[in-house]
Amino acid sequence: MEPRGHGRAHRHATPRLRLWPLGPEHAEALFPLLRQARIYDWISMRQSESVSALARRWGEFRLQGTGEREEYFFGWAAQRAGDGAWLGALDADVRADGVAVNVGYCFGPEH
Repeated sequence: MEPRGHGRAHRHATPRLRLWPLGPEHAEALFPLLRQARIYDWISMRQSESVSALARRWGEFRLQGTGEREEYFFGWAAQRAGDGAWLGALDADVRADGVAVNVGYCFGPEH
């Protein structure tokens, strides 16, 4: 059984928050937030060296999430609805049977 959307993240919105399917187009906006060393104290994600490296990684994740697999990656860029400020990113690795095996988030410390 494949997760809804065949391994692709969907857009979600609330009155205060927008979640966009994470892709290379978000790298430039989120890179400054993700350069802050203190957010890596408690997560396994590694810090990207450049905007282009981050865009490349997120582009690869998007491709990895398609087709039949045993595990799917879902990622979202988080944006505040009121002023459009970018806040960070969220992700989940989900097995084909629908069980989330890893869920994480990374927000700028100011958020």
